[in-house]
Amino acid sequence: VNGAEIGTYDESKLLLLESVGDGLVAHISASFVAGLASACVSTPADVVKTRFMNAAGSDQAYKGIMHTAYSILRDEGFLALYKGFLLIVCRKLIWCTVFFVIYERLLRAMVKAFADIGSQ
Repeated sequence: VNGAEIGTYDESKLLLLESVGDGLVAHISASFVAGLASACVSTPADVVKTRFMNAAGSDQAYKGIMHTAYSILRDEGFLALYKGFLLIVCRKLIWCTVFFVIYERLLRAMVKAFADIGSQ
């Protein structure tokens, strides 16, 4: 998931820099794209993992992760892998925005601090 977030953020930011410049708008917009990509990638795995764990010890216990995924697809269809997507995407959008905006601010502060040290 982190790979989906970081890679998507960097690529989105590079594309946005050309049109909006290197500022808060670019960072927030790229964060939203990264959060959406992360939610799209992680939601099916979260659904399968949650179903597998919740069924443990019951009569409907699955044989493994692959059996869980297969059963969900067979019995409920592909869209069942995206149950709860809206809540997950909201959480990811908030998380990615906070994380990447703070990251960009800290990066700028560190670059400035090291530039000041180097110029002395």
